[in-house]
Amino acid sequence: TTTPTEENRKRTALVREQQSAERDRIRRDIQLQEAALQREEYNDALAAEKEDEMFMRRENRLNQLLQEKKEEWAAAASLRKEQRVQLAHREALRLREEAEEEQQRKRDKLSDATRENQNKEQLHREQQRIKERENDKQRELQLQQDERNDQLHEHQRLRDEKEAHEKQRLGSYQYGEWEIELERRAQREEERALAVERALHRDLERARLAEREARREEEEKMEQLEKRTEEKWEAERARRRERLGKRIAEREQLRGLDFQIEQRLIQDEQADKDEQKAELESYEKEKRIIQGEREERIGARQKAAQRRLEKRTQHLDIQHQLIEEEKQLSLLLAKEEFRETEEARLSSMCAAQLSGHTLTFNTTPAAAAGNKSHPP
Repeated sequence: TTTPTEENRKRTALVREQQSAERDRIRRDIQLQEAALQREEYNDALAAEKEDEMFMRRENRLNQLLQEKKEEWAAAASLRKEQRVQLAHREALRLREEAEEEQQRKRDKLSDATRENQNKEQLHREQQRIKERENDKQRELQLQQDERNDQLHEHQRLRDEKEAHEKQRLGSYQYGEWEIELERRAQREEERALAVERALHRDLERARLAEREARREEEEKMEQLEKRTEEKWEAERARRRERLGKRIAEREQLRGLDFQIEQRLIQDEQADKDEQKAELESYEKEKRIIQGEREERIGARQKAAQRRLEKRTQHLDIQHQLIEEEKQLSLLLAKEEFRETEEARLSSMCAAQLSGHTLTFNTTPAAAAGNKSHPP
């Protein structure tokens, strides 16, 4: 048989073993949970590293795309600048051509005025030649008439000389007629000398008339040559005006094409500006999305880390509680052992008293304290 004290001791030992097993189980659970937390923390670190790498790749790719777009826009702007330089150069050449054409028109206008004056002078000279030629013709007719008169007078003188000679041969002159005939003969010689002189003057005047006519003909030849030259020059001017008209039409056509090119450049520039604005807005939006996702993932990791910290804090609290319980249990065990020891000592003393011996108490301070704490 067992005593009640032994039963109590067995029950207490059993309870203590159960409590120790429960604490061991709690510690194993904490160790398992701590291992799970470490694995979760390790996985979260790997995931964070991968996510950071992924976000970095996305940002790098986004920045690379933006940089490529910027280079593309810069190349397009440079090409437009070069095209505008070419357009400005072509327009400067056209303006220079127009200035030269304007100078040529001024020269042509001055030349036209000079040629008009020359034509007026030439017309005046032609009228003057016609008048001189008419006067020379009238003078030639007058000379011919004077020549005919002189010839008639010479014929008359010849007839008179023939009659006088016949009369002289026949001796038919009366007294005093021969002297008259001598006077007539002297007069005829004088008239003949005057006629010869007039003939010389007529020859000289005819020579002057012929010289003037030759000069007029030479002037006419020169004027005809100048006229043919003028006609050639006028034909060349007409061809030049035709070429000029074609050049003007071609230049205006090219100017219209350049204007269309400039308008297309303006449209392309505006389109690039719109595209830049849209791309920058898209870039900022995507960057905000990436930043939001990163912050969201950082927040999730921080929450997970906070949750693990709270669990570890709970585990530490439980472990501290278990340690405190074990300390309390050790203290209770020590008190229980001391009580059992005192009970055994008191039992032995009671047994000795019952057997006839005198019961004495330990009056040491420790015994007195034990007696106070655990009265018999």
